[in-house]
Amino acid sequence: MQNDATAYRMKIVLALGWYFPEALGGTEVYVNGLAQRLAKRGHQVSVVAPLRGLAEPREYQHDGIRVFRFPLIGSAPTRDECQTRVSARGSEFLREWLAKESPDLLHVHTLLPGLSVFELEAARAMGARIVMTSHLPDLGYICQRGTLMRWGRKLCDGKVGVLKCSACSLHSVGVPLPLAYPAAAISALIGNRLGWSQSRAATLLGMADLIRYRRQLQRRLLSTVNAFVLLNRGAMERVLINGARREQVTMNGLGISSIIDPKPAPSVRPTSSPVRFGYVGRITAIKGVTALANAWRALPPELAVELEWVGAVNDMEGRTLLARLKEQLGADNRVRFLDAVPASEVGEIMRRLDVLIVPSECFENGPTVVHEAFAAGTPVIGTRIGAMPELIQDRVNGRLLTPGSVAELRDAIREIAVNPTETVDAWRRALPVPRTMEQIVIDYERLYREAVQKAPSTAAVS
Repeated sequence: MQNDATAYRMKIVLALGWYFPEALGGTEVYVNGLAQRLAKRGHQVSVVAPLRGLAEPREYQHDGIRVFRFPLIGSAPTRDECQTRVSARGSEFLREWLAKESPDLLHVHTLLPGLSVFELEAARAMGARIVMTSHLPDLGYICQRGTLMRWGRKLCDGKVGVLKCSACSLHSVGVPLPLAYPAAAISALIGNRLGWSQSRAATLLGMADLIRYRRQLQRRLLSTVNAFVLLNRGAMERVLINGARREQVTMNGLGISSIIDPKPAPSVRPTSSPVRFGYVGRITAIKGVTALANAWRALPPELAVELEWVGAVNDMEGRTLLARLKEQLGADNRVRFLDAVPASEVGEIMRRLDVLIVPSECFENGPTVVHEAFAAGTPVIGTRIGAMPELIQDRVNGRLLTPGSVAELRDAIREIAVNPTETVDAWRRALPVPRTMEQIVIDYERLYREAVQKAPSTAAVS
């Protein structure tokens, strides 16, 4: 074994829940960038992801990287598969492939049916070391609601409690807020006695048991992985307060995947009217696109502003939501809807925008578009959740707003449009320098090497 990071060659599998060409999102771009750079540094790299609807496994090349897609059986996962009570049908294809490939290290970026703690445990039993990076706000199996937003309204402290989390999860599936805690208390008393039933009532009454079970899954996950990687300090704090050992948890913040040349400085190209705002990302409710549309509709029609929607649509929810947004804003000639673009073209979009709007209503582990905007010299209007308060200083290099607040977003857009020199141009001078994927890969490579050279720990949680 050689200690030089560039000379220590490893066989690495990067696993995630969705991938190109069917899906285009921040995690997919991140994993593709990671794979490209690891391969250039001499490692043997493959990407693996499930794909429902396949008749059999298939392999192909994407940007020169080998990709393995394995089918998930059935038109939709069962309740037991969704709750990780059993291995998803089709996950055996992944296990067979891993046994044949025998990688040194499996780096998992998404947990879902077919790529769950069961598959991680199987890979570890085969001799692979395991690294988990949490891109989603569930932080493994911590947040059943999946957003880290208490009642869907405010940032949660992340500490799992049976009654607390049961009530919030019941509220997310339609139980009225005044009844959420009583329903959670009933659920806690009943336990898993209705576990055999597939009815909605059994699902609701079994919520407390599910929260207890997910807490066990988080312990199993931490006992399986060699390292648990978070993308920001807030996420790391929430994993630690749920029992992870400090030496097992590390942070590797997001950055930009490709070089983005910044726009000319404000002294050379000051911001002028109409001020160009933009949204770049997935079209989905948790990204706050409805609040943005409502805020835009509330602006005076004579206000000198423009808005570009550059949206990725990955599912039926996204297509339905996009159609609704176009219906709401289609008559406003200040608004343009554009298709999603390859990651290599995002920099050009950021350069032509004056302000990027990231109105997310869930815990954002990044998002990557904030870093890309900074690299282009474009300030960001974000929300006070996730990593954005760690990146944006309110009224210093951008704005931070209450998630879901239409009034705050409307007022922020109007304030900027009326006086772009004292807002946008002042913020541009204070933008931080973003990390690069090269820095991220160097940190991962060091982590990989430590994991492969050390025996896995079996005492991962307290």
